[in-house]
Amino acid sequence: AFESDGRVSNMTRVMATHPKFLLCFREFHNHILLGEGPIALDVRHFIAIMAASRHCCQYLIDIHLHHFRELGGDEEWLTNREAIPGKLRRLSIINSVLAYQPWRLQQSHLALLLNSPEDDNWSLPELMQAVLLLSHFHALAGFCLATGLLPEVDLKPLDGADDNVDEPPPEPGVARVNSHEPSALFASVVAKFVKDGRYISLPMLLPKRSPRQGAAANADPNDDLAAPTTPVANTHDATPSSVLMSPPSQLCANFCDDTFVGEQPCAFSWVDHGFELVQRFGREYAQLLDTEFQVITQLTYDFIGVIKDVKTKPVRSAIWHYSSFTRGIINDEFWYKDINDVLSKECKAFCKLLACEPERITIDDFSWSDFLPDEKIHVALLAMDSSKQASLLYFLRALQDFL
Repeated sequence: AFESDGRVSNMTRVMATHPKFLLCFREFHNHILLGEGPIALDVRHFIAIMAASRHCCQYLIDIHLHHFRELGGDEEWLTNREAIPGKLRRLSIINSVLAYQPWRLQQSHLALLLNSPEDDNWSLPELMQAVLLLSHFHALAGFCLATGLLPEVDLKPLDGADDNVDEPPPEPGVARVNSHEPSALFASVVAKFVKDGRYISLPMLLPKRSPRQGAAANADPNDDLAAPTTPVANTHDATPSSVLMSPPSQLCANFCDDTFVGEQPCAFSWVDHGFELVQRFGREYAQLLDTEFQVITQLTYDFIGVIKDVKTKPVRSAIWHYSSFTRGIINDEFWYKDINDVLSKECKAFCKLLACEPERITIDDFSWSDFLPDEKIHVALLAMDSSKQASLLYFLRALQDFL
């Protein structure tokens, strides 16, 4: 990281607790931002800002504002919504849908971008790269907020840039992760861990697994397999996020309670369909993503807490499938009742917030005692990539229908 960037970011420091994943993550992250592709470099960072703004992730907004300005991006885009090219403004529709309601994405959404009456239509390769950016930074915002990353203090605003605005108080009853005290305290926990290494915790014993009792369709609604609560648009974002957010609306409903009837992409998988479709528009994107997904789903150290020689596949699989379930993906081959046998309610709540409403995460959500700090980071990485893959699958299915 230092060799390529000249610095080591706080995000890299935290992810470095799992170096094998960090390596493949950085390869995709750098390629989507700096590699070959039809979208200009400054616009890629602007799309990253759009995605991070959806979840009010000031950490990512600040970083990509810096790069956007460094690359000569149009400052007026950051303060005047009307100055943003119509082509990018229309992207805000699927930005909102992918962030909160990916199961509602339809080919009609894509038609507005690919076959607009206006002259500035998106090409298929451009749209593929744009959605890869959106899904990547939606999920990454979840990770950054879930691990309480501190701002990159060495990235000072460029001359003439001033993003300081007064922020109204949070809504009553809603804990804000980006309020000063919780954020500083939360980040200090992770920062201390990264500096000093492992904390010592009490042993965590996996409960005995009960016999398989059926898939999600037969799950007891009281067993905490419910989908996430309705995300609420935060209308108090600081500039430029307030400019980049679409007008406030009821962004989504519970997946289980949603009255929208659409085909479940159960038969549409990354391995059988998604990889090949991405590869048609960017061979390297597909290969790098596939490597990242394989590494995170197989990554294990064979211990949990201070207990060694533990087969962690049931736990990893439960985290992955539960996180994708909260994004509307149901795998008929997975027994969802098993989730409640291996994951605590606190762990499930953490995964659900990270995947669906990361802007609401506080230090209390990170403070469950089942796992050590680096294991919680592992959980966050699993939930992050599961969420990213789920969003991509809905987009790719809609794209296949469109084609």
